Amino acid sequence: MMVLERYLTELQDTNTPLSTARLIHLSAMTPEEVECFRRSWTKLDLERRRQVLSRLVDIIEDNSDLDFSAVFRVCLQDPDEDIREKAIAGLSDSEDRSLIDPLIALMLNDPRERVRAAAAVALGRYTMLAELGKLLSRDGPKLEKALLSVIENGAGSIEVRRRAIEAIAAFSDLPRVKEILREAYSSPDSKMRGSALFGMGRNCDSQWLPIMVKSLSSEDPELRYEAAGACGELGEEAAVPYLLPLARDPESQVRDAAIQSLGAIGGPTAKKALLQLRQSANGHVREAAEEALQKLEAEEDPLGPGGF
Repeated sequence: MMVLERYLTELQDTNTPLSTARLIHLSAMTPEEVECFRRSWTKLDLERRRQVLSRLVDIIEDNSDLDFSAVFRVCLQDPDEDIREKAIAGLSDSEDRSLIDPLIALMLNDPRERVRAAAAVALGRYTMLAELGKLLSRDGPKLEKALLSVIENGAGSIEVRRRAIEAIAAFSDLPRVKEILREAYSSPDSKMRGSALFGMGRNCDSQWLPIMVKSLSSEDPELRYEAAGACGELGEEAAVPYLLPLARDPESQVRDAAIQSLGAIGGPTAKKALLQLRQSANGHVREAAEEALQKLEAEEDPLGPGGF
């Protein structure tokens, strides 16, 4: 506790450069240490707080053994919108159901659109967990109610609504979700249509395949990108012939999405295409094809090299 207190005092001194190595003091804090951190955090300069949060998010991307979740939880209530958004990002891999209520509150009530949208994205993880039966039985209806309240608010932000649609799409057995996805795909807003495609992939219903295939030839690269990713999520081999041309799409992100989806879907045709792409003159394409092949082969033989 004394070590943490000394470090928190050190953080308040903006003349002292922020040491990434010393941020480890904020990992896996006890309840008493969390309260100490909470009291000290409000005394830090705004730029210092932003700097700390950004550094912590970067750290956990490279080191999953460190646990800064307590810091991120405290920062969900920070008065600064950048910090609240970063805190949500820091908790993006968490499966702790106690975060559902705080995230719903942020999605419904935060004054900043981008924080509300980030919270809606984060709730998508919990709808997936609920769909897989990994949460309490009451969590699913709670998530459904909150997300529907955003989606059906015609006066609300389109950005937040489309993120809520992406999140609720995991509820594959709800007829209303199918209606929402169809309505979103018919929207004049291209980003909303992209979210509809993303949601169709997450919904994992083969009825969406014709829409995905049609969107693979869209003039809008964002829609081609989302359709390609959705095909990979759906996993239908019937999509493979339509994905093949996108592996040479002029947009690199579309190419990557198509190549990744070929690896996710698998099958003889997809594998043959990936083997050919691995010989491409384009180094980025070769690398993407190699990664997709490795994933495909791991699925084909989970007990092979690197398996158990």
